[in-house]
Amino acid sequence: MSPLTFSALFEPRYHRLIDLVKSKTQAKVCLHTCGATYWIRQNLVDVGMDVVHLLQPTALRNDDALRIKREFGDRLTFVGGLR
Repeated sequence: MSPLTFSALFEPRYHRLIDLVKSKTQAKVCLHTCGATYWIRQNLVDVGMDVVHLLQPTALRNDDALRIKREFGDRLTFVGGLR
């Protein structure tokens, strides 16, 4: 999917859903992803996502876990995908 499609269709819905969950609970919200998802990381932060599962190291721009930790580690928790 393109970044434009994600922003138009999914981002507003994720934002509403996550806001609802967090307004009623103390739950952390986790999204399972596969493949090259580097391009979506900032969007996930913007909608309030807490955890991303899985960081697939063989996918485009997912091969440097230290870089990803530096860029997003204070805002997202990553589960799995380590070599």
